[in-house]
Amino acid sequence: MRGNERCLKYAIFDPEIVVQTPHKARYANRERRSLCKLGAHPQHSALFVTVPIEYGADGNNFVVTAHVGPLPPNGDLIYVRLPSR
Repeated sequence: MRGNERCLKYAIFDPEIVVQTPHKARYANRERRSLCKLGAHPQHSALFVTVPIEYGADGNNFVVTAHVGPLPPNGDLIYVRLPSR
């Protein structure tokens, strides 16, 4: 994703899907969620850009990684933006 930081920004600030994945957080007292945006990557418009983020109770949050893939990750669905008409 190097050089495509704008894709990450789209996924983080305007996600279409947010999933609480079954992956354990790296540190105690944290929660991991994956934010997903379809078509955010200019060279892979049919794929989701997925950005897992670890959230801390203290407000200290960080991006774990980022990747593109055909589907959002498995897990508990937290948010889905329905298409507008």
